[in-house]
Parts: sequence; C-alpha cells; structure tokens
Amino acid sequence: MRFDLIALLRQAFQHGNYLRAIGSGYLLILASIAVQIAVVPFYLRAFGQYQFGVLMILLSLVNFAAIGVAWLGGGALRLFGEYAAKGDGPGFRDAFAWIKAIYVGYGCVLAMLAGIAAFGFGSRIFTDAPPQDFLAVRMALLLCGLHMIASYSVAADRLALIARKRQSGANIAQLLGVLAFGGGVISWICAGGNMPGVMGVQIISTLAGGLISKRMIQRELPGLKTGLPKNHGRQILAKLGGRTGAGFFLHGILVLALQADMVLVGWLAGAKAAAEFYLVWKIAEALVQLIWKLPEHMTPYFIHMDVRSEHTGLGRVVRTGYLLVACVALLTGILYALFGSHLVAFWVGQEQPAPSPAAFALAGGAIFWLGIARLPMVLASARVMLSSLNLAGGFELCGKLAAAVFLFPRFGYLSLLIGINLAHLLGGSYLYFRLLRVPDKRE
Repeated sequence: MRFDLIALLRQAFQHGNYLRAIGSGYLLILASIAVQIAVVPFYLRAFGQYQFGVLMILLSLVNFAAIGVAWLGGGALRLFGEYAAKGDGPGFRDAFAWIKAIYVGYGCVLAMLAGIAAFGFGSRIFTDAPPQDFLAVRMALLLCGLHMIASYSVAADRLALIARKRQSGANIAQLLGVLAFGGGVISWICAGGNMPGVMGVQIISTLAGGLISKRMIQRELPGLKTGLPKNHGRQILAKLGGRTGAGFFLHGILVLALQADMVLVGWLAGAKAAAEFYLVWKIAEALVQLIWKLPEHMTPYFIHMDVRSEHTGLGRVVRTGYLLVACVALLTGILYALFGSHLVAFWVGQEQPAPSPAAFALAGGAIFWLGIARLPMVLASARVMLSSLNLAGGFELCGKLAAAVFLFPRFGYLSLLIGINLAHLLGGSYLYFRLLRVPDKRE
C-alpha cells in the first residue's frame, strides 16, 4: 500500500475547487459558531428564560425534522453526481425537478402540522406558558413551519451545487445567510422586536442565502425547475426509493442516534451529569466536526470517480486521504487529552468544578476514533455501499449504548466516552476501515 502524498497535494492544487471548498467550509463553521454565541445574550435579555427555551426548541425542531427525508439527501447527492459525471444535462434537470418537489412538499406538510399544532393543540403543548407569552409562542410555531418550507427548498439547490463540485459557492451562499441572520436578529432585538420576529428573520435570511444558491445553479445549468417531469420519472424514483432509499434512511437514523449523546446522558442521570458531560465533550465535539470537514468535501469527487470507474485513482486518493486524516485526528486527540482541561477552564472560568483528567483522556481517544471513521463513511455513502456502512454504524451505536447503560452506575457520564472508545476498539474501527476497499480495476 503506497501513500503518494506529493501526488495528492498536486491534484489538490490542480483542483482549486476542493481547496476553496475546504476554506469556505471552515469559514462557514466559524461564522455559525460566532453568531450562535453572540445572539444568546440578546435572546435572554429581551425575551426571558421561557421564550428563550421555546425558541431553542423550535430551532432544534427544524434540524430534527430532517429525519423524515433522511433517505433523500444521500441518494439525491449520488443521483446528481451521476448525471453530472456523465454530462447528462437533461437527466440532471429532471432529477432536480423531482428532488426539489419532494423537499418542498415535505416542508409544506411540516408547515401544515405546525399550524395544526399551534391552533389545535397549542394550549396542551405549552401548558406551562405564562399568559403573556402564549401568543408569542403560538406565532413563533407558525413561523417555524414557514421556515421549514424555506429550508427544504434551499436544500435541493445546495445539493445540486455540491454534486457539480461547487461546494465553495454553496458554502458562501449559506455563509451570507448566516451573517444576514446574525445582523438581522441583533438589529431586530435592539429595535424592541419580539421573539416571533426572530423566526421571521430566520426565514428571510434562509431565503436570501437560497436566492444566491439558486442563481448560482441556474448559471451553472439553465432551465432547472421544480415540478414532476415526464422523462426519467420512473428511473429517478427507483434510484431514490426502494432498497437504496431505505439504506440511506437507516443511515440517517444511525447518524442522528450517534450524535444524541447529550440526550442519552440527560436521560440516564439528569441535568447535572449532562452539564458536566457538556463541559468535557462540547469542545471535543467541535474539533471532531472540524476534522470531518476534510473528507466531507471529497464527496462529489468520490462520486464522479466511481461513476467513471476511475478505481485506481480513487484508491490512491482514499489511501492517502485516510493517512492524512488519521494523522490530524491522532494529533488533535493527543492535544485535547493533554490540554483539554485548560481549554475548559479558560472557557467557563476557574471557579467551575474541573472534570477529572480521565474524562479528557477518554474524550481525546474518542476524537481519534470518530475522526478516522468519517472518510470511510463518506466514501461508502458516495459509492452507495449502504449495507456495509449501516453494519458499521449499527455496531458502533449498539456498542456505545451497551457500555453506557451497563457502566453508568459506576462511572457516570464517563461511561459514554468509554463506550465510544470500546465500540471502536472492539471492532467498529475495523468495520469502518473495510469500507475503504476499492476494486483495483484499470481506468
């Protein structure tokens, strides 16, 4: 096995789109984190604790509602990538029309459910709402439904750009939406605006970013429309649905479950243990997300190379990329294990109780294992190796849950970090590593 680092770096500089995608992706993450941190004090001062809590729940609901179309994202990206790799413009247009129609239709269904909940069950859902807050909460729920329509409409444009190796454009469009949201919300609150207005600003900023994405993809491939075209319909639905759709749906469920660590700790031990776990894991989780961006932006390249049967080049890129990601993950994990306690103390202050050193050592190990698992996941999803991918994810989830439940009485929240390390040590990492196998065929 040969890791040709020089060749990979040469290819990266030749493909400036990838380097721009990486840079814009990290810029988007940093801007999102900065905006989230900046607006919280404004929320608390302007709306009070109850409305702030409702707003956080509604914004989280928008993300969690994606579970209903978890089967669509991976399949749509693969389908777009196939048509783009073959230069099939008509097929790409038909696929785009179907996928956008599904996304918008799903958003409309969610908006209807939000409206029914607001007017039909609002008094039951928000039983603890103070009288002066109830009207604002109901209006925010209605606007949340409209926000989901906007979000899912934009999702199709973003996937289309990514599939055509225009991730930097998709990232910049989303970045401008994030900045518009931050500036708009702060201006709204400073002008005396209410909590439902925050959802209104969210809708406007999402549509603004979506308009930029739409203009980009229309310039890239004119004639894209939303609807149900007659051509390729059965073929497109067959690729999106059936076993492939079920595989992507299961993968989406596993991803959501694997990232629900805070919920699990809170369920097992309550808010205090969840707060302690949050202090140890929040920075580590952010570091994992940063590591994951390195392989995630390779997705359209993996799809195009696989469709064109460029297996030798694909295998070379995968091997070298895995080595690079492993080195970054190992270094990051070691540094967090050694200095994580100092980072947390700087973040929350020395007056807060310091978690045990073992917690940071385990978190550092988890950073390494989760970091090296991402490239195999991205590759398997791009090549539609869903059975093997879901087997690895299911093994990791079951191992982590079993360790967390059985070890929790003795180790508390540390049992979850122990579970992550054990699940990968006892076979999870090997199952992910197997996903890197690419058939060595002549290109």
